[in-house]
Amino acid sequence: MNKKYLIKKLTRKLLDKKIILSGFIVKIRTMKTKTFIDIRDSSGILQIVVLDTKLKFFIGNVVEIQGKLKEYFNSKNILQFELEAEEINLLNSIPEEEWTFLSEESKMLFRLPYIKQQLYKNLHIKSEFIKFTTNFFTKHYFTMVHTPILGSDKSTSGANVFSTKSKENEYFLSQSPQIFKQTLVCSGVIRYFQFAPCFRNEDSRLDRQLEFLQLDLEAAFENKQFFISLAKKFLSSFFKPFLVEQDKKFKWNSISYNKSMHDYGTDSPIMYKNIKLLKDQNQEYFWKDDYNQLFLSNNHIVKFIDGCYFTNSTNLTQSGVYLKNYLRSVVKNEISCVVVNKFPLFEWNEEANKYEATHHPFCKSVDGKFSEQFDLVMNGYEIAGGSERISDKINQMKVLENLKQDIQLPLFNFSVPKHSGCAFGIERLLAAFFNSTSIREWIAFPKTGQGKCLTFEKNNSSSIKYVWEQIEGNRESEK
Repeated sequence: MNKKYLIKKLTRKLLDKKIILSGFIVKIRTMKTKTFIDIRDSSGILQIVVLDTKLKFFIGNVVEIQGKLKEYFNSKNILQFELEAEEINLLNSIPEEEWTFLSEESKMLFRLPYIKQQLYKNLHIKSEFIKFTTNFFTKHYFTMVHTPILGSDKSTSGANVFSTKSKENEYFLSQSPQIFKQTLVCSGVIRYFQFAPCFRNEDSRLDRQLEFLQLDLEAAFENKQFFISLAKKFLSSFFKPFLVEQDKKFKWNSISYNKSMHDYGTDSPIMYKNIKLLKDQNQEYFWKDDYNQLFLSNNHIVKFIDGCYFTNSTNLTQSGVYLKNYLRSVVKNEISCVVVNKFPLFEWNEEANKYEATHHPFCKSVDGKFSEQFDLVMNGYEIAGGSERISDKINQMKVLENLKQDIQLPLFNFSVPKHSGCAFGIERLLAAFFNSTSIREWIAFPKTGQGKCLTFEKNNSSSIKYVWEQIEGNRESEK
């Protein structure tokens, strides 16, 4: 009886022997006398040679194939395995060939074929990222500890929370394990990390979801520079093969919050050469560059006049958005990485008519005005944030009193070491590096802007019918 193998387990000892492979079809190339299909299992991808050209395949078909293992030289003159198919068992089929015309709505409704055909690669990279991250921080003497998702107190950040009840108790879904992780490192878990599920009851955006995964880090006896240096080493180590493949490099810069807002109109800038926002005599913002081209940003034409790009806007924040979109479109050979620091300790909330902590109320102050906080920004997206923490009970109580926050901090009943920490948004980090349109491309079953998971909605038959009509319309127009 022929034996079933995983693709990565194939060796030269199996050449010319009959084996069985199972997987999904991910690529099809039809010739006059034969058809080449690529199948993917959990371990890799392999080319299959099919001599029967009458057989019809579609991307996403589930197949089991028996045949003889062979070798061939690929286009790069590298020797690889392939399977000469002798018997093909089509286990299951889908009616569509390729879904290249998918809208955002249909990506959510037809998540299964979308994962099969396009999203699997991202999910695999994310899995490899988590594995690499675990090994990296373990080697740097961090201990993984899981903290509760259900909390008895609301989060200390400004975002709204999700609440749930069990019998007589009310719980709040964790926005961030901030107090837990500080308590851990002050309890003797000197270096802590975890992959923390986080929940924020906010409107969904391209770079935001109601739930996401966070790489959470905290360490005793360290300052913020420790985490900045460690983050640079960590990012460079994981992304090195991708940088080589894309012929790109990281370009690191550092800037204060105030200067970033003044020069770039945002606290998450892209710093490239000396390009920054300037004002003309009409108080409109513009920048100078040597690309000499018209630029379209969110359906807003940025005009090129006398060597300058005019945003036609007197709004600093909006002009900053135009500049970031422009730089993302023209900068090809480097990935902008910026450390933003010297944030104000507090900011005024006009709606609430009170001061709030810019980051959270546990950030150490430099001089009473600025905090020892930092953000890491990649390609104009905030991918991480961190700070040195307050380790003095009197100062911490003063901050909480001024902010009128009643938070129980049992760690201050004991000896508290100097400590710092930071956290990465995993999906946002990967989306920023790979220039994805949304962090949804890194989540298996994301929510829509209205907070719904269309894949499992009970009453979505009308939406599915509408999307199918769009698909069929697109096919007819292509004919």
